[in-house]
Amino acid sequence: MIYAGFILIALYGFVLLFLAIGNWRLKRSASEKSLPFEHFSIIVPFRNEAENLPALLRSISEIDYPLDKFELILVNDQSEDDSVQIISQSLTHSPVSWKVIENVRKSKSPKKDAITTAVEIASYQWIATTDADCLLPANWLHGFNTIIHNHSPKMVCGPVAIPESEDMVLAFQKFETLSMQGVTKGGFGWNRPLLCNGANLAFSKQVFRELGGYAENNHIASGDDLFLLHKISSQYPKYVIFNNDPRSVVQTKAVKSWDEMISQRTRWASKTTNVGSPHLTTIGIIVTLMNLWMLAGLVYFMIFNWDGIAVYLIIYMIKFFMDQVFIEEQVKYAPEKVNLELFFFAYLLYPFITTYIAFRSLFGGYTWKGREFKR
Repeated sequence: MIYAGFILIALYGFVLLFLAIGNWRLKRSASEKSLPFEHFSIIVPFRNEAENLPALLRSISEIDYPLDKFELILVNDQSEDDSVQIISQSLTHSPVSWKVIENVRKSKSPKKDAITTAVEIASYQWIATTDADCLLPANWLHGFNTIIHNHSPKMVCGPVAIPESEDMVLAFQKFETLSMQGVTKGGFGWNRPLLCNGANLAFSKQVFRELGGYAENNHIASGDDLFLLHKISSQYPKYVIFNNDPRSVVQTKAVKSWDEMISQRTRWASKTTNVGSPHLTTIGIIVTLMNLWMLAGLVYFMIFNWDGIAVYLIIYMIKFFMDQVFIEEQVKYAPEKVNLELFFFAYLLYPFITTYIAFRSLFGGYTWKGREFKR
């Protein structure tokens, strides 16, 4: 157990060093408003989002971009609440070009079907996606536009953040989001994209069609963003860019309960095992084994080998120090202050919850938006 701990902490340290250097290598982006304007079709799938849509639509109406250069396509995925009526009330007198369409279900993945349905009728060559529970920055489309003109990419990925809160459930999600943001940026810094978030994403409609959209993974309910990222980056490795501009951060809403959070994270984790990225898989295995060792080691040393508890604490403190340095680097770019006390308690819970989610994603199912999904 002791030898396994030292081997795992060494591997874990190497992973964090790899990602930290990647973060350092990733250049800061800066929007330029003097460039020609690309046209964008903004796609927002939604299901039962009456509570969140008003804030999203308000943020879209405040986007600092010529109104004749983008359109808004909202895809209704069998909503059972007042989402459609709220959209109509909010946008009836809006100068934004918008439409609501119904999702055409063809697979086991409602969201992939929704995006595909919208892409087919989109007027423009650049597709920008976000989620119905998000707030978009005014600079959002300018950020994409700058990278498109300066780098000629096939896909542009952007940062996301969760607003600060004094609630432990939200603090845990904030901690995890910053961790994932570090992994995302670290991969892009090495030109090896690992993760992205569909809440802040743009891609070429031509490339989407050329590569067949989600054809190979429609049987998996989640993962519209991740599967598309790895499909495009495998064909065009130098043409997937990260928009590292703090003014382009999309705020995404955290879920309110532990049950919702675990179900959401199980949904996310279920897609990573099917992506087929050796780098992402390796990192995931090392992190999962490290967290599993932290749990098993605590039980082992407290019950069977109390004399070795000092070794456990040494390894724990080494991991804590490395994680702290890594997270603090992400906090520098967070749009809001972070409650470090809540962060500490979230850190203590992290190995327990992530290990449970990892096993649940492999052997169980989840419920999302009133639907049950089984592996």
